[in-house]
Amino acid sequence: MSNDIGINSLKSLYFKYKDYLISFGIILVCLVVFLKIIIPQIKQLSDLRKKEEESAQKIKVFNDNLSFLQNISDSELESDLKVVSSALPSEKEFDSVLYAISTAANNATVSIDDFTFQVGKLSTASAEATAVQQQQENPSLKVTLGVKGDINQTKMFITELSKKLPLSETVDIKLDKKSSALSVFFFYKPFSFISYDMAVPLKERSYKDKQLLKEISAWQVPVTDDFPIFTSSPQGSFEESGASTSSGDLQSEASSSSAF
Repeated sequence: MSNDIGINSLKSLYFKYKDYLISFGIILVCLVVFLKIIIPQIKQLSDLRKKEEESAQKIKVFNDNLSFLQNISDSELESDLKVVSSALPSEKEFDSVLYAISTAANNATVSIDDFTFQVGKLSTASAEATAVQQQQENPSLKVTLGVKGDINQTKMFITELSKKLPLSETVDIKLDKKSSALSVFFFYKPFSFISYDMAVPLKERSYKDKQLLKEISAWQVPVTDDFPIFTSSPQGSFEESGASTSSGDLQSEASSSSAF
């Protein structure tokens, strides 16, 4: 009997508040649909628009880069590459170093008494072991020179050598009245792995960079098949891991350098 009363009460409440319950149910369903379907769709649409803008920006950069590359003069690019490769060769270039020393000596009217190349270890294992270090540092070829000339001539020789390619730095100077001993580092830089992102805009070289290239282009020393002419016939040697191997004259040094 009590169960019948309870059921009747629920029925009466249902029919009494039926319109409200249906409205509440519709609102609840709409709320669930909005939260679970509409909002994710709006977010997805926003993400798609963002990706579309990014793609449009990349396409613009691609087109700008393509236009930039098409407008570059091949001859100018090749000339600039030659200059920077002369300034920092990808490996030890003994002939370029000899020509730079010869030209600087002749311009300063000094004679080279002797010289020593400190080439380091030449083994393949050593080259592989130092590959990472060479990428991080500025590797160099050390040359020790004996210069015959007074102090002013030696200063002029150092100045002349600093304006010859490959780039060099005189780090140790022992001056005397008629002769001097110099330690010079000639720099080189092995080619590193190039990773280029096409989404990054290419930029025109700055005015400062152009002026620098123009300046160092005048420092190039023509390298020919002829052996460099010194004001004297110096004695030279190559050092490998602290051991020195001497040669009779500069001509034999050139033939030795070709082996490296």
